Amino acid sequence: MGSPLLALKTILNAQDILSSFYQLNCFFSEADSISADELYTHTEHLVKSANIPNLEIFIRQEAWSHTDKKLNELLEYSTWGLLFVDPFANEVELDNLFSLIKEKCKTIDFMLFINTQSLRRIAGLKPQNILIADFLGISSDKVNEIIKDDGLIRKALQDRFEATGKDYILNASIPTSRNEKLTHSDNFQLILGTNSIGVSDAFLTSYIESLKLFKPDIPLNLFNTLENDIIILVKKFKELTINKIVQELYKNNNSWKYADLHNLPTTDNIHTAINKLIKSDTISFFSPKKYINKNGTLAKAAFKKNSRMKEILIKKKLIT
Repeated sequence: MGSPLLALKTILNAQDILSSFYQLNCFFSEADSISADELYTHTEHLVKSANIPNLEIFIRQEAWSHTDKKLNELLEYSTWGLLFVDPFANEVELDNLFSLIKEKCKTIDFMLFINTQSLRRIAGLKPQNILIADFLGISSDKVNEIIKDDGLIRKALQDRFEATGKDYILNASIPTSRNEKLTHSDNFQLILGTNSIGVSDAFLTSYIESLKLFKPDIPLNLFNTLENDIIILVKKFKELTINKIVQELYKNNNSWKYADLHNLPTTDNIHTAINKLIKSDTISFFSPKKYINKNGTLAKAAFKKNSRMKEILIKKKLIT
């Protein structure tokens, strides 16, 4: 019940933008009737207190299902939305979720909340190994190897969610708390899928703001690994669009424990890194003139839309 209430409170706290929506629909699913009844009581109180006339809540008193008639109806007639999933104990079958996303959610973003510690606990129960394997999209004999490493879990999830067909799949590790204090560890992962560079950038910007707020003593990394990552990509692909660079950098692990603010792949950080490489004659680029600054670097406007980033080609600088 915690995740639906957290999602609802997040929506209700965005008072400045709620009025721009004609209708707001929230669909929640609880596996048992007791949890559903409790959720109804809490959500009813929150909605009445907020006094938002264009908000309607729907609660399903059964396990989540991609075939739910009301859910499909809401998705069918929504021009935008966010599908938030907390797959505790793997009760959500990802193949069914992917089917729903591809068929009904072309303009709808999704976010998946994953407790990596729970995955490890479940994997310790041998009969559950098949569930973990299906969830991560790996063979059951690989579960024990992959489940030990956060990086391998993240990569498996990243590969798994590419099947949704979203332009951008990115992750952020978040901590847990103990005795009301953050542990500054990577206990949970948020996976975001979207077709909008604006949404993915806002996600990373919000992540950075949270890091600055709750972890103000982050050391400054004097080595810009983002530039190095871009060079590696250019060497690997020979030539690639800025959009492809963004997609590949999103595969990096965004760690809370080892956070490096300057190397998180926001469009601002990527723009700065690419222009440094251009100035140092490390890379060359081909772009419509409207995206080129007077000093020969790329304008920030080139990073504002997916379509613009697809127009600009980055190549390794040829030595003459």
